Amino acid sequence: MPFEYLEEEVPLLQGVGCAGLSWLCPSAQGKIFSPRSALAMKGSVHEDSMKYDFDAVYDRRGTQSFKWDYNGHYFGNPAVLPFWVADMDFPCAQPIVAALKERAEHRIYGYTERSPSFSEAILEWLRNRHGWIVDKDWLVFCPSGIIPAIDILLGLTTHKGDSVVIQTPAYLPLEDVIARNNVVIENPLIQRQTGYEFDFADLAACIRRDTRALLLCSPHSPTGRVWTLQELETLADICRRHGILVISDEVHADVLLFGNRHHHFGSLPGEYGYRSVTCISAGKTFNISGLQLSTLIIQDPELRAAFKRHLGVLQMTQGNLFGEIAAEAAYRQGADWLDQVIAYVEGNVRFLEEYVSEHLPNVRAFLPQGSYLVWLDVGAFGKPVADLNQRLIHRAGVALYEGRYFGTTEPYYRMNLACPRIYLETALCGMKRALF
Repeated sequence: MPFEYLEEEVPLLQGVGCAGLSWLCPSAQGKIFSPRSALAMKGSVHEDSMKYDFDAVYDRRGTQSFKWDYNGHYFGNPAVLPFWVADMDFPCAQPIVAALKERAEHRIYGYTERSPSFSEAILEWLRNRHGWIVDKDWLVFCPSGIIPAIDILLGLTTHKGDSVVIQTPAYLPLEDVIARNNVVIENPLIQRQTGYEFDFADLAACIRRDTRALLLCSPHSPTGRVWTLQELETLADICRRHGILVISDEVHADVLLFGNRHHHFGSLPGEYGYRSVTCISAGKTFNISGLQLSTLIIQDPELRAAFKRHLGVLQMTQGNLFGEIAAEAAYRQGADWLDQVIAYVEGNVRFLEEYVSEHLPNVRAFLPQGSYLVWLDVGAFGKPVADLNQRLIHRAGVALYEGRYFGTTEPYYRMNLACPRIYLETALCGMKRALF
């Protein structure tokens, strides 16, 4: 069924408080939640059936939200609708909220150790959701997140000046982590009409004698590709022949769209999985990135022991109390919420696809197979990136993640679709006005 679009222009965010968001939908009264009212979010979750209303608008301003409260600093327009940061504008699953509130009521938040049930929750999630049976001894936890974990791994497995491969386009902080002590080798993905693919011939040619590691993003950000088992095995075989460790950032592994299946790199058979580190997190999946925590799956006992020793030196062996409580509740009781999120994001993808086809034919959208991020090519407008930025930010009132933050100077943008549809519709209407 085709979507119905807004016919009139919609004003940008303005003013303060919930009233400044009332333009978003005709039934906004009672559907907009402030930071205070969100604590008692009876309006968006029907607790008897646990059906979540992701059309409901939550006012995140005034919560120190990186995505919402700092747009004046980063874009020069505090009133933009933000689609740049990769977190969701959806409320968390009710079991997560309940678990955090219950622990917070204790009122003492001192040093804590991880409970065995936390590890068991992760193992059960991997087994039940992905069919991967993981030995509990393989789990290692890095409270500060995946990028710091990758930095530690590179320090343990490379020497200063060794080279490390990364497939581009890639999230720029990953390249920065490599460049801190190593030489970055870019292995650009091949852009096809239907999406992006590995360039295995280029990978084999660019590997040097001092290449020690490859950083894989799976599913890939920003392109949204979910790699097939055959693609991963081909990549693994090239790396095996050259003695290269694969560090696989799989932070988007649980958000799989349109029936696509994810294959954890560490689940590949034999030596392939052994010569790898798989990095996962509940942060992107369950919208708890502010409670930083990552899990590494390291099968090599020597590397695992070295990583743990390094965490001990940094005094990072103990956990993030609330991060672990939230993650365990998510893994144990959040599957239904996640399924509803995936269905809603799929609807947003279809909406964007139809709108772009009808109203923005010069925009080429690489629709995601995994993650809630879409990669947009606006090069057909023939305008410089600086001009496009001006139009998007100050005319459309939309903040997207510019391509240069993924290593390209071409006019590409990443857009976050994990938001109420009225946000997406408003943004696309604004882009139509601004770009033509």
